[in-house]
Amino acid sequence: MAREIISLNDNEWRIGQCMQWQSIEDVLRWIPASVPGNVQSDLLRAGIIEDPFIGRQNELSRWTDEYNWWYRRDLDIQPGPGRTFIKFEGIDYKSHIFLNGRKLADNEGMYAPVVLEVTELLGKRNTLNVNCEFAGQFKPRENFLKCQMSYGWDFAPTILTVGIWDSVSIIKTGDVFIRYFRVEPIKVTEDYWELQVSYGIDSRKDVKASVAFELEGGNFECDPATHEEKIEIKRGISDLKTIIPLPSPHLWNPWELGKPNLYSLKLRVSDRKRVLDDVSTRFGCRTVELRSNESRNPDEKWTFVVNGKRLFVRGANWVPADSLPGRIDGERYSKLLNLAKQANMNMLRVWGGGIREKADFYDLCDELGILVWQEFPFACGRRPYPKDDKFAYLVKKELTGILDAIHNHPSVAYLSGGNEINITFNRGLVDIFEKLAAKLGGGRPFRSASPVAGESHNYRVWHALANLSDYQKEDTPFLSEFGMQSPPVKETLKKILPKSSHWPIASVSPYLLSEFSFVRAEKYDFIAKL
Repeated sequence: MAREIISLNDNEWRIGQCMQWQSIEDVLRWIPASVPGNVQSDLLRAGIIEDPFIGRQNELSRWTDEYNWWYRRDLDIQPGPGRTFIKFEGIDYKSHIFLNGRKLADNEGMYAPVVLEVTELLGKRNTLNVNCEFAGQFKPRENFLKCQMSYGWDFAPTILTVGIWDSVSIIKTGDVFIRYFRVEPIKVTEDYWELQVSYGIDSRKDVKASVAFELEGGNFECDPATHEEKIEIKRGISDLKTIIPLPSPHLWNPWELGKPNLYSLKLRVSDRKRVLDDVSTRFGCRTVELRSNESRNPDEKWTFVVNGKRLFVRGANWVPADSLPGRIDGERYSKLLNLAKQANMNMLRVWGGGIREKADFYDLCDELGILVWQEFPFACGRRPYPKDDKFAYLVKKELTGILDAIHNHPSVAYLSGGNEINITFNRGLVDIFEKLAAKLGGGRPFRSASPVAGESHNYRVWHALANLSDYQKEDTPFLSEFGMQSPPVKETLKKILPKSSHWPIASVSPYLLSEFSFVRAEKYDFIAKL
């Protein structure tokens, strides 16, 4: 049977709280919840907590950190035919998954998907439960791969999110389940490319199968092409590869160098009688390399060259669009990414203190021709990360999930191990980065951290209160972080400040004054008009 996907992204969920030592039977009240989402956003919607972004409400809502939270959803799904799986794209952070009261899995981590077969467990009536452990147990920047900015940052409040923050779906297939599908376009000559395709097959029996690939334009018109092979699939999990020729491809380009052409590739596995499973993906053909600037140290390779053309990179650091990442949707991604393009940005650095963004983010960057620098979720570790096998396993699992999620996206042009981490103290961790990037990075340039040689994070003007003219003295080949805090728009100030603080500025908090102290007061005359 062809694959059927049933989305569980809706408001048919419920959440309830209990103490850490209690079970689901001890939940006294269930309230409506949305998935994707966060417990905090559901509580806010229900009026149980106030907006944690305003005043002392953040502190007053921190009681949520000390409770376990249960999700519950009834499934309108029947057993058979074929196989049935449940896929969670992201659960925050330590969770336990149950179907009809039976535990399916324990999971730790935010970013790797959790895929569980439930074929033999489905009944006439089915209930899915997910238990998320209390967030207060997880310490910042130590041995957890939880979004680092959720512990507070210079731009973000402390909100220890918990919940099912990314998509959930039911997947129904035949006897075969395609676990992954990766496409790596390789340039052989100017007019001839090859698609190196790898895919994982999970089969519950030995099968003599036909594998068919169907290639067509994803956002442009071109003649479709097919490629077929006969294979013998063994029961269990198999990792398979094939090469598909692609003469004279339409290249994917950053928006200022050409069109961001995307192909669509469908994989269908069949036996003599029927389709066993099928999946599709989009990808783009492009080359990315780093070269030195002729006027610089030749060892400092920081000039991005895409499809043989040098590119002057102009962009920004991308942090999550919401401290409650479950609330971020395609509409918000579209608004922000289109604004970035209108501002003439051609690259966004997905900063290591944030999250692996949702699929809509990468899809939109592909379509808009915006390059992405993807960082692993490590940032500003104050001490060496753990060196034990348990942590190494967690890192490998989570980074494999991240690299799989971004693998086929041509917009993702560069990989970095993390933000401002000490690569000397964390050599074992960096070794894991390097091996996974080489294996699953799709040939993208990779460096162990940011910044490294030839790269700078300049906050002399901002944190050290140097003069704006000091930016003119910056001579690093690649300035990947810098910036100034801008005053909020007046609507924001009116919302977050009591009326007595609108003017004079002296009544604004000392912290706010310290940030503005190096600017002449008359620059802020607009506040008087609030």
